[in-house]
Amino acid sequence: MLDTSGTLNRTEERPVTVYALLPAFIITAVFVGVITILGELYIVDGVKTIKGWLADTHGHHWVGKGIWTMIIFAAVSFMGYLSLKLRSKEAPTKLIYWAGHTAILVSVAITIFFIYEYIHLH
Repeated sequence: MLDTSGTLNRTEERPVTVYALLPAFIITAVFVGVITILGELYIVDGVKTIKGWLADTHGHHWVGKGIWTMIIFAAVSFMGYLSLKLRSKEAPTKLIYWAGHTAILVSVAITIFFIYEYIHLH
């Protein structure tokens, strides 16, 4: 928050949503990376079972992945919000670093996987 002089007052308590949303982002990002890679790898009798299940259940595997991503994000955010009393009042710097590193690592993992798939199949 800004104080009367217009500068950021860092001693004020952080918004509670930061503590709930950052872990939800981290867990959801890992979920998306894992389900994306497993959806391409997990094949039984020539059928991609995870992608098939998502498509059969939700109309398309992208839609299914999006629905499950929103469900997981909402559930973890809600659990994080309810558990705020157990958290310290420290700045969420570690969570911000974890969120950034998770986003980068998941993006790199998916990119490397699809490059490998492309090279391997062609």
